[in-house]
Amino acid sequence: MKYKKFIWIFVAFIGLSCDRVQTDIGLNKAAHNGNIQKVIKLLSAGSNVNGKGWDGETPLHNASSAGHLEIVQLLLVNNAQINPICWGKTPVDRAKNPEIENLLRQHGGKTAEELKATKNGSK
Repeated sequence: MKYKKFIWIFVAFIGLSCDRVQTDIGLNKAAHNGNIQKVIKLLSAGSNVNGKGWDGETPLHNASSAGHLEIVQLLLVNNAQINPICWGKTPVDRAKNPEIENLLRQHGGKTAEELKATKNGSK
């Protein structure tokens, strides 16, 4: 019982930090773990390519940060949003290697700072 209050505070904090609409934990876990067969199966079954995980990140955030290039490609082909922001980071910010960063940029990916600068008219 002593941890119950902490858990609720943590959940509330996560809810304020990221847009948590359209949760899809299974797809996020498969993308993070590099399980391309499960990603294909879940997408084929209608999982939301932009669904959020328990932490508010999208499958693209997770695949990008874990370095799974093929899954990043698969998500992009399935119309994943290229620049979702969670915890102040986009998938480009989270890219584990240059190949993933380059691929995301070829599809219009930007860092959160670049998006902020564009929004403010600085670029």
